[in-house]
Amino acid sequence: MSLAIQKCIASIDLSLELYKLIKSKLFALSIIPTVIR
Repeated sequence: MSLAIQKCIASIDLSLELYKLIKSKLFALSIIPTVIR
């Protein structure tokens, strides 16, 4: 039971990290063109 909960928490944590990474990449991509101009 506790192992399943740990796995669930780990997967949620992983997806949150992935979300943050994608969000920061998209933010960087939207900032770069304005910096170049």
